[in-house]
Amino acid sequence: MMTDTTVSTGETSTSLDVGAGDTLTVLSGGTITGTTVTSGGKVFVLSSGTASATTLSGGMEVVSSGGVSISATVLNGGEEDVFGGAASGATLSGGGFEIIRSGGVATGTTISLGGIEYIYSGSASGTTVLASGIENVAASGTAFGTVVGSGGFLQRGLLFGF
Repeated sequence: MMTDTTVSTGETSTSLDVGAGDTLTVLSGGTITGTTVTSGGKVFVLSSGTASATTLSGGMEVVSSGGVSISATVLNGGEEDVFGGAASGATLSGGGFEIIRSGGVATGTTISLGGIEYIYSGSASGTTVLASGIENVAASGTAFGTVVGSGGFLQRGLLFGF
């Protein structure tokens, strides 16, 4: 059964499961913690909403302008799309990826084992790229202070159509 859930101002929701066809929207002043998003599930974090410790295992989280994501874990084809919002402390691995679009900011991301951070037109700082991880910086994106460990990759100026 598909569900649409909204977390509103002053509300905090913990340990939600968002699966195929489900949508979770975090409004201004709302907070979610420990959410698990599997394939086909979507989370939208709107302005002044906060998502903490989300696990994206094939699902998607969109962090809009003014929204905040803290310590997301992205794997198994999951996607964190930072579109004008801010993401800090994300961990990308196992085919998980993070896309930083116009106005988006990512800080302190760790990438390994098939994870990819793609900076399309936003910025990233303090990224650590470990074995088999990739940070890809398009011509219109910016990266500061990236640390590339053994077996990690930093690519610049490539576009993949995101």
